Amino acid sequence: MKKHNEKHHEGRNVPIEEGYRMEEEGREEAMGQAGVSEDVAAGQKDIAAEVEKIRAELDRAKAELHDYKDRYLRLYAETENFKKRMSREVVEQGKFANEGLIKEIIPVLDNLERAISHAEGAPEGQKAQNNGALTEGVKMVAKQLMDVLIKFGVTQVESIGKPFDPNKQQAMMQVETNEHEPGTVVEEFQKGYFLNDRIIRPAMVTVAKPPRDATE
Repeated sequence: MKKHNEKHHEGRNVPIEEGYRMEEEGREEAMGQAGVSEDVAAGQKDIAAEVEKIRAELDRAKAELHDYKDRYLRLYAETENFKKRMSREVVEQGKFANEGLIKEIIPVLDNLERAISHAEGAPEGQKAQNNGALTEGVKMVAKQLMDVLIKFGVTQVESIGKPFDPNKQQAMMQVETNEHEPGTVVEEFQKGYFLNDRIIRPAMVTVAKPPRDATE
């Protein structure tokens, strides 16, 4: 009996061994193509994972940048506020740098004004004979001193005829009277002074109050 050693393959007769070899090569080629597809898919997956990682890092970098920017803006605002505050303090120190000196000068002005008041209160004959020239001289000195103080921001507290203000005046006594509204300053023992809108010495005054019978 004749041995069959041929196989039909793709429309032609080939030996059985060659047919098996061709089928094996086809399977290997198909497996190779499948492997390539799996490698491509794995590579794409790795690329996608790397892209996600880069995106995450980019988002984290953006968040850090936003945080740094916010810190910078807050620090800048604090620095500007500090500069403005220091500038105001320098201005305030400049405005009140002479406060101690002025406090020492004011009593001198008080003495001059007392001398003027005493001289003007003397009898007319004595005033004319002894105090006329002295009074005028003291008045000139007092005015000159006051002009100097005004140049440095000193002003007097207006008290007589004004309502009593504890922020500007210190009440030394009260007097019963119908001639003035209650709470009105009627007499000034010692002048008060401002330095650039700051009270550096309150005025010492007498304040009007209603008579007792009127109160009853």
